[in-house]
Amino acid sequence: MSPWMTFHNMTTPSPFLLANVYTAGGAVTAPSTGKGSDDVETISCKDLLHQAAAIAQFLPDTPGASIAFFAHRNVDYLRCQWAIWLANHIAVPLSPHSTLRERSYILQDSCTSVVLCRPSDQTLLERISTAVAVIDLNTTAAIWNTSVTDMTPWLTKTADHDAMLMYTSGTTGFPKGVLSTHSSLMAQMTDLTTAWALGPCDRVLHFLPLHHTHGILNNLNAPLFAGAHVECLASASADAIWAALSRHTALPSVSVLMAVPSIYMLLLEAFAKMEPEAQEVAVAGAKRLRVAISGSMACPISILTRWEALTGTSLLERYIYIIFP
Repeated sequence: MSPWMTFHNMTTPSPFLLANVYTAGGAVTAPSTGKGSDDVETISCKDLLHQAAAIAQFLPDTPGASIAFFAHRNVDYLRCQWAIWLANHIAVPLSPHSTLRERSYILQDSCTSVVLCRPSDQTLLERISTAVAVIDLNTTAAIWNTSVTDMTPWLTKTADHDAMLMYTSGTTGFPKGVLSTHSSLMAQMTDLTTAWALGPCDRVLHFLPLHHTHGILNNLNAPLFAGAHVECLASASADAIWAALSRHTALPSVSVLMAVPSIYMLLLEAFAKMEPEAQEVAVAGAKRLRVAISGSMACPISILTRWEALTGTSLLERYIYIIFP
């Protein structure tokens, strides 16, 4: 196994982060079956944690195992991630768009013993070089809402366990594994939610990859930790994002937008091609945002200037904090 980089919080361990998620009152709206699905599911974090605890009963008893799952932008993502954490194991998110070579390397390097997935993803595990046990999420679904009524034993855990093993994009060779503990994730989420004043009144739009920090921590777990509602899009297209920002429905307006500079560039380009009536609606939606954040790399001045001219507000830049992975 390679020597993973490990980030630990050097302060006194905090309470188990999922205990905070359980009481914060957040919720998720996301595709229920996978990318491109028309089926959308809305579920509270409390109910989602009960389902995760049911799945956790299928995982190995001995803590500390590396357990992988495919990082689709749907509700299954949190079911898997939280089940792994509740069972005191290490979550290893895999990009569903990774190559066979990348998947094989990550599964071997992380010493993954189990993969949680739907039958539709099992073809992605064919011809991998590492022997892993596969737990079919479909077989666990029958007990999701019935098998765990008392969450207390699941949520009374220490915060110093290893929590997640993320891999870099591998632009300079094979991906590098970065290991985080629950206490380090807790510290980061506490800082982020405080700095951005995230809370139950926020509706956060999510369309970022879920195998890197920006999409996992900043855009998903931190808002839910603060009790916000996270809305996941099946597509990261500019049209889908503008549609979510512009809608006039009974749903609350999107209040927080997080993206990389290239997405903001695509939004500006798509806006320029809209009819005047559509532009008026889109601008109104963008102006309802409480904060729009650009991250992962420096945002070009031209994009910052054009966005401010369009919406009347400045993009909040943050990228040094999460540059790795």
